[in-house]
Amino acid sequence: MDVLNGLSMLIVDDSAACRAVLRRVAEHLGMLVRCAETAMEAVQVAGLRRFDFVVLDIGLQDADGRALATAFRASPMTRSSVIICISGLGGENRQQASLLAGADMFMQKPFPSFARLSGQLIACHQRRKRGEEPRIEPSSDPSQPSSVGTTGYPEGNEVEIALFVSEDLKRAVARLEKGLKGRDSSTIHRAAHFLSGVAGLMGADELEQRCRILRRQDERDVDMDDVEALLNLTRAARDRFDERIDEPQPDQQV
Repeated sequence: MDVLNGLSMLIVDDSAACRAVLRRVAEHLGMLVRCAETAMEAVQVAGLRRFDFVVLDIGLQDADGRALATAFRASPMTRSSVIICISGLGGENRQQASLLAGADMFMQKPFPSFARLSGQLIACHQRRKRGEEPRIEPSSDPSQPSSVGTTGYPEGNEVEIALFVSEDLKRAVARLEKGLKGRDSSTIHRAAHFLSGVAGLMGADELEQRCRILRRQDERDVDMDDVEALLNLTRAARDRFDERIDEPQPDQQV
């Protein structure tokens, strides 16, 4: 675990829960971490100091993370960084495009267990040092616990990350409501992309499947009944998380 101790990481993801999970793993490995929610913020942060690792969600709200990867690979400040692209959506074209954009590795959400994710970060760093080819990491095994798990809680520090998941779900509800009210297909697609990553972290298979249904639809012909169904599922998930957060923890019980 000392391999990455003292190295730095910039995490760029508009999901508070994803940022929290990645931050916990990196800090567990002894890394110094900065986070950014948007591409604009990431460019500003990366211009101030060098980072050994840059982790980019390709579905940012204000930019395509692959374009950001290309920009970072060309920048003197980040050209030697280990760049990792992540997404809640797979597909060979999307994965290969990330590597062609300059990434050293593509990882699909949901993230694997903390131990496996730590191992992937270490291996990617070592491959970069040896000058080996970029690679695509397989998505996590559905039979194994993810970094948050099917119960909605991660390994350790459950309430903290559950709060971030709840925040993400509330944002997704607001975006879907806005898209549905205005029949704005572009807003709906972006909301579904954002939500797919959160659903993967939660282990919420039905929610993730509903996101995929919408993502496959043409933006000019989105089925609003499918949007309504996804919105209702997201509201229910938000309410369940709020109930769990409000439950007294073992050290709080009288």
